[in-house]
Amino acid sequence: MAKYLMIADTRRCIGCENCVIACKDLHVGNEFKGIAAPQPEKGQWWMTLEEKVEGKFPNVKVTYIPKPCMQCDNPVCANIPDKSISKRDDGIVLIDPAKNTGTMQDMYLCPYRVIFYNPDLNITQKCTFCAELLAKGDKVPACVAACPMGVFTFGLEDDPAVKAKLSQNPTPLHPEYGTQPRVLYFWK
Repeated sequence: MAKYLMIADTRRCIGCENCVIACKDLHVGNEFKGIAAPQPEKGQWWMTLEEKVEGKFPNVKVTYIPKPCMQCDNPVCANIPDKSISKRDDGIVLIDPAKNTGTMQDMYLCPYRVIFYNPDLNITQKCTFCAELLAKGDKVPACVAACPMGVFTFGLEDDPAVKAKLSQNPTPLHPEYGTQPRVLYFWK
């Protein structure tokens, strides 16, 4: 079965944070049974923009790196006793809120630091690639739909647009982690 991929072109990102806001707008206060419990308004960002600044004034270069869950093919976060984290056949890694015991061990196992603790529900949470939207027929996650700059290419790996981007050799964030992430990047 083909798996989902996200490819982010950091050369296009202007740091507007529309992707961050769209994710919060969809998930704060909304429950998606079997996929995600409501994201709290504060303390969690399932999509973030990491700002990387290089150089000195007046020759400064800023790169914005969108960071959702990397949906790894080798998800080290899944190595927790409660078995609440699983990888679906379509490549999406989910934390089942009904099984999660809030041990926070998965937060510390994730080398990308994109898993968050929800103290109100005593569970950990993360980006779902908007599996709830994909299940109802949407083609892309909220972050992708909200991006005015076309930073993201998203779809199944056998999709022609995704294959075209893959042929340009995007690279993972921190390949040294050995997690085989399904989020790849083009760099400035």
